[in-house]
Amino acid sequence: MEFYTHKRIKIRNASCKHSLSVRQVFLAVFVKLVMKTALLLIASLSIYITATAQTCADIVPNFTDSVVGNLSVQFIDHTEATGFSVNKEWDFNDPASGTEDSSGATQPIHTFSAPGTYNVCLYLHSTLFGDTTQQVNCYDTLCKTITVANTTGITDFNTEALSVYPNPTKGQLEIRGWKGSINNIRAHDMLGQTVNIEYSNNTIKLPDDAKNGFYFISIQVGTKTITKRIMLAR
Repeated sequence: MEFYTHKRIKIRNASCKHSLSVRQVFLAVFVKLVMKTALLLIASLSIYITATAQTCADIVPNFTDSVVGNLSVQFIDHTEATGFSVNKEWDFNDPASGTEDSSGATQPIHTFSAPGTYNVCLYLHSTLFGDTTQQVNCYDTLCKTITVANTTGITDFNTEALSVYPNPTKGQLEIRGWKGSINNIRAHDMLGQTVNIEYSNNTIKLPDDAKNGFYFISIQVGTKTITKRIMLAR
């Protein structure tokens, strides 16, 4: 009776060892398959990310410029960047202007140190997919050559006589000292952002929702432009 019991125990132990060995083999094969699949997915994702970072086809840099005063030019960014948040940096290639030689504004106004030709550049940087942890960066640059002229010696536009009144203002201004035609009038704030104004019969009206502070009124007569700084205080 004791021999029979001892034999049954040995058979069961052998069976258990055989069953455990099969399970280990199965788990080892399964783990290897999972690891290979994960490596393939990571490799595919890396190739996709690298290709996207190299092309950056969805970001198209563009900007225009407009004279707003003597040696002063406003640059307006028209970059197309569908689905991307883009950081921008302007380089006016005007070292004599010191710390004003660069700007991070969307529509900066730069007063050049002297008349001449300048190579103005707009630098763009974006992190793809909106996740900085991926460190997938896109860079682009657009440079344009502009000519800056000195307009202080104009004879057909008496800049000393022209004024806007009252200043400070509560929102409505009158152009004084000029009776001829005016080609265009623009307004922008201290950040270079365009402000929508109403103009009729030498009268300028700032929008009702404009905040108190300083603004620039650019008045164009023919090819000449003068900019006046006004203060809104309602």
